Amino acid sequence: MIVSTHTKNLQSQLFHKDLPILREALGVEFEAALLKGRPNYLCARKFMYTLQESVQELDEDERAALLPVMTWAARTEDGDVAELAAFSPEEHPELWDRLHTVGEDCMGRQCPFYHRCFVYRARGLARGADLVVCNHALVFADLNLENGSLPPHEEVVFDEAHTLEDVATEHLACEVTPRRVQRVLSRLFKAPQGSSAGKGLLPSILFQLEQAKSEFPEPLFADLREHVLLAIQAVEPAGEASEYAFDGLRAWFERRVERGEDDRPAPLHVPREPGRREPDDGGFAPASPSPPGPPSRAAATTAPACASPPRPSAATRKSCSRNPRNPPSPASAACARPSARSKRTSRRSSSAASAAPARCRRNWPPRIFSCRS
Repeated sequence: MIVSTHTKNLQSQLFHKDLPILREALGVEFEAALLKGRPNYLCARKFMYTLQESVQELDEDERAALLPVMTWAARTEDGDVAELAAFSPEEHPELWDRLHTVGEDCMGRQCPFYHRCFVYRARGLARGADLVVCNHALVFADLNLENGSLPPHEEVVFDEAHTLEDVATEHLACEVTPRRVQRVLSRLFKAPQGSSAGKGLLPSILFQLEQAKSEFPEPLFADLREHVLLAIQAVEPAGEASEYAFDGLRAWFERRVERGEDDRPAPLHVPREPGRREPDDGGFAPASPSPPGPPSRAAATTAPACASPPRPSAATRKSCSRNPRNPPSPASAACARPSARSKRTSRRSSSAASAAPARCRRNWPPRIFSCRS
C-alpha cells in the first residue's frame, strides 16, 4: 500500500509518530518505509567530486556552507538532507544541486559508490515493506519514468487530495524559467565578485586538461583548450540572450492582458440542426412554426437545400394509389419516389442533426485546465 501526502513535514509525522501509534493500537506487526525523491538524498559520487574540485568550482561562501555537510555525510545512514539541521537546500540551492542527482546524471550500477547509494538503499527498503509513505510529487514523477521508483502496489491513499491537481500539473508539464536557465549557466561558469578566476565545470575541465597536458598530442591539446575557452566566453552572452527572450515573452503576455485577449482556442464549427435557427446570443432555439397553406415562391427559393420534402396529404396519397399508371399532376408531384440525390441529401441532413451539440456554441469546447502564471 502507498500512502501519499503533500508536504514532507506531514510525511515525516506519519512515519515517525502516527504509524507507531497505529501499530501499537492494532496489535499488528507490519513493515513501513519512508521514500522520497532523488533531490532529498546525498549522492556520494557527486559529494566526493565536489570535495576534490572545491577550489575550482566553489567560492568561499559555498565552501563554508559545505563544512556541516562533510560532518553529516560521515555518520548518516539514510542520506536524507532533512536530518541535517545546519544546512538548508533552500538557502544554498546551487550548492545542493552539486550534491544530489537526477535521473539523467545517475550512473546506476556503473557508479563506484553504487553499494553505498542512499537512493537505492531507500528503494530497497520500500520494496520489502508492507506500507510505503511518500509524497504526491514522487507519485506523479514516477509516472514519467520507465523504471519507476515506487514498488509494486495495489492501493494508493492520497492525503491532502485537494492539492493533486496542482502537483500533477507541475510534474506532468515542462517548465522553463529564467532562474532555472541562470542556474544551469552558473553551473558551467560563474565569476565571483572581486575575483578574476571563474568557478564552475568549465574552469574545472580546463584545470584538469592542463594537469594532463603531457598525455595529449600537442594539436589535440590546443584544440580542446580552445573549445573550452570559447565555451567559457559564450556563457555570459547566453545569459544575456535568455534574459532578452524572457523579457520579450513577458512583454507579449502583458500586452495581451491589456488588450483583454483570451488564450482560449477558437470555437469549432458546428453545423446547425435542420429546422432550428441560431439566435444572436449564440444558443439554439426552435424555429417559429410556419403558417398553414402552400409555401410562397419566395419561401421556396430561400428554403435550405437540406430541408426534407413536404409530406403529401392523405387525399393526394389516395389518388396516387388509385391511379398508379396516370402521370402525377403538379399537385400530386410530392408523392413521387425520391431520387438518389434526394436520399443522400436527406441522410446528410439527418446525420448533421444528430451531430449538433445540445449546448451553446459559445461554450464549446469546454476548458479543462486553466493557465497559471
